[in-house]
Amino acid sequence: MAISRILHNWLSHLKAVPLVPLLLILGLVLVDLVFVNIKRVKPAEEPDYSLYEQTLLDDNAQKLEGSAFVNNASPLGELQVSGSLEDFAGFVLVEKGSLLNDAKTTSNIEELRNGLLSYGVEEGDNLSSIAAQFGISVNTVIWANDISDSSLIQPGEELVILPVSGILHVVAEGETLPSIADAYDVELSEIATFNENKIAVGDTVVVPHAKPASEKVAAYSGSSLPDLSGYFVAPVANGWNWGELHDANAVDVAAACGTPIVAAADGLVVSVGSPSNWNSGYGGFIRLEHANGTETFYAHNKANLVSVGDRVSQGEQIADLGNTGRVYGVTGCHVHFGVAGAQNPLAR
Repeated sequence: MAISRILHNWLSHLKAVPLVPLLLILGLVLVDLVFVNIKRVKPAEEPDYSLYEQTLLDDNAQKLEGSAFVNNASPLGELQVSGSLEDFAGFVLVEKGSLLNDAKTTSNIEELRNGLLSYGVEEGDNLSSIAAQFGISVNTVIWANDISDSSLIQPGEELVILPVSGILHVVAEGETLPSIADAYDVELSEIATFNENKIAVGDTVVVPHAKPASEKVAAYSGSSLPDLSGYFVAPVANGWNWGELHDANAVDVAAACGTPIVAAADGLVVSVGSPSNWNSGYGGFIRLEHANGTETFYAHNKANLVSVGDRVSQGEQIADLGNTGRVYGVTGCHVHFGVAGAQNPLAR
């Protein structure tokens, strides 16, 4: 044996080695040889969950087969239970819109025509809350329903609601959409958005961002309006004020093109016209509504810096002065500054 030869060699060379250490070494060698051939235990194999998973899938399939989906027509198409189970292990992914109808249904609102609505007044309603609910001005509700006293609206009363702030105009003999647009100084495209192209005598037309003719006459009558000196500031600092009143109770204030135009008072932006459009000769314009019921108008702007719905502070820049629209004569670059509901403080 190999081991005997090894021991013989050791004994011949190490005769001086004590017997006890030699026996210890031999014992360790034998122990190691015994354990070399012992079969090692295999690591535990991963359990087979296939049967367990299939049981879960079968149970879920049985539950789904007896269930019902709200709104069978789904953006996802017809759901296949088997395919869904394979992909999502028993869970079905359904878009929210296929299960629930988010549109609010209100029994006191009835659709009429041209975007008009009929609204039934409820307990606790007032003109302000109704106007806010539909995103239009209080005056729009008043004008459309000939309300003389806001305290007279009662629960159950039917009110006509416009799709946009403005007025309703009854078509007279010979009138067309273009002639109505000119009469109220609004863009034809704005009127066309809310009305049919063909109109007849007696039809009701929605005129966006307009006021009744009677109010327009009063608003532009100059000295007959209240004097609110100190409420407004000049829209252009150090501009040349021509001071002559003309259409829309307005004066022209000239300055270099690009000069900042500022809000004459705190207010809400209710209308904006693009400088690239004609806009009845006003070019780029901005209309602000103020807390005291007045409005200010800024036209011929080179650029508008605000949008409808923005709230601005007195003295805040809202536009760059320009000469867009119909501009002629010596005024050149200027702002057409109009005031509705009060005297124009820049008039001379």
